[in-house]
Amino acid sequence: MPGINDAIRQINNLNLGNKLCYQKIATNHGVDRTTLSQHHRGVQMDQKTKNLNQLKVNPQQEEELVQYVISLTERHFPPTREMIKNFVRGIAKVNVSETWVTHFLHRHKDVLTNRWTSPMAANRHAADS
Repeated sequence: MPGINDAIRQINNLNLGNKLCYQKIATNHGVDRTTLSQHHRGVQMDQKTKNLNQLKVNPQQEEELVQYVISLTERHFPPTREMIKNFVRGIAKVNVSETWVTHFLHRHKDVLTNRWTSPMAANRHAADS
């Protein structure tokens, strides 16, 4: 979106006395006038910004959650999905769904494992059931 960003930059650099003409600036940068107007007024934003605004947990909080799950796992106490939901509720003060937990585990599948760590753990689980 370099065209939009350049056009927004040009609008922001206008002197207060100058008249703002979205059509002229949009034509100069090869963007749609309506899109430029909406971006400038904050009605519309680029997809990356929109996605960041819709996150339940910000990236820093999510990274801290990953590190906490790793530390619990290293101490042989891997958290359950319900425990992860409770951790998020404590960190971000929002409730998350099972789907969010599934997506969280999928996003961090390179560092988090979603399986039994040993055959003995699976046998213990079967015995408790």
